[in-house]
Amino acid sequence: MAIAITLKEYLHELGIKYDVLGHVPTETSMETAQAAHIPGDKLVKSVLLKDEKDYVLAVVPSTYHVQLSDLASRFRRRLQLVPEAEIASIFTDCEIGAIPPIGPAYAIDMVVDNKLLDCEDLYIEAGDHKNLVHLRSDDFRRLISNSKRGDFTRHV
Repeated sequence: MAIAITLKEYLHELGIKYDVLGHVPTETSMETAQAAHIPGDKLVKSVLLKDEKDYVLAVVPSTYHVQLSDLASRFRRRLQLVPEAEIASIFTDCEIGAIPPIGPAYAIDMVVDNKLLDCEDLYIEAGDHKNLVHLRSDDFRRLISNSKRGDFTRHV
């Protein structure tokens, strides 16, 4: 799989230009950044959360961890991590651990960490453990324009 079909169609629909960057298979975002020879702060990862109302995708730099209590407090939601089996049923065209941080492509709201707003270009998971999608910062900002933003992470 080069890029998840849902993500590909969404980017095409919005006229977003991107490049696909292949790398050796990896298991963690830090390994991915190293294998792809990119700074970890430019690799975007996503963490799927839920509460009694709905899902939310937390979008953060790969060198940071989501502070769940800060995020829940900031947005006044009782959020918890979504189990992998449930993630697989939502992101059916993606491998576990490689979900693209573009929630609207999958009809999921996003919260974006402010640290991503100043990057010149970014890399996101393509849906598998062998490819990344490279986006210019302007295009990434278009993709997150309707998302909530905040500071809710801690550096690894």
